[in-house]
Amino acid sequence: MGSSSPSSVTVSSHASTATGTLHRSQIKKPWFLYALIGLTLLLGVWQAYRAHYKQGLADAYAAGQQLAPRTWHGGPLADWQRVQPQGRWLGDKTFQLAPRFHEGRPGSEVVTPLALVSGEIVLVNRGWIADGQTPPAAPATVPQIETQSWPRFFELGPTPPQGRRLQNLTAERAAQLAGTALPIAYAHQLDGAADGLLRDWPKPDFKVARHLGYMLTWWACSLCGLLLLRRLKQGAPR
Repeated sequence: MGSSSPSSVTVSSHASTATGTLHRSQIKKPWFLYALIGLTLLLGVWQAYRAHYKQGLADAYAAGQQLAPRTWHGGPLADWQRVQPQGRWLGDKTFQLAPRFHEGRPGSEVVTPLALVSGEIVLVNRGWIADGQTPPAAPATVPQIETQSWPRFFELGPTPPQGRRLQNLTAERAAQLAGTALPIAYAHQLDGAADGLLRDWPKPDFKVARHLGYMLTWWACSLCGLLLLRRLKQGAPR
């Protein structure tokens, strides 16, 4: 009474031995930890590359701001290029992007298609106007513009145009609303007459700091993995 049978002792001994063997095996070969360290190192390198690439874009943009805009008759053009387009306004095709707020005031952005000499269409965002005001006519001459990335947005449901007002801009939606060919680019007007439109465009953010932050985060994970690996090896039985 109060004693264990030989079979139960034997089973317990075998279980303890098996557990100890498995534990030692996991310590000697923590493959998951090696994989984690390798993966986070590679992800950090990738983010370092992205930061370097984005910094190159930022430097090119800053250099381009110091140059006189070149003449543009048509053809593909990269984002953030300052050019003097050659063509004519399609003033009767003007529409508005709304709602757009400026310092808390509701309003819209006035967009007018521009037909280049090549026949290609560029959408030019001419500036912001407060609600209740009539969009001014396009200027007599074509001003300088800066090409932009197409806006990115998230929609929970369909956002059809309301008259000449469009909430979210895509090339396809603009072509359908304005009745033009598919535009090849989207741009901001940089200069022009005092027409009441506000054109205090923000500088592009190439998000270099964000990629550097991601890089440091991944490499911090790598360092934690190395420290954990060292601790496991120090605690492993000789």
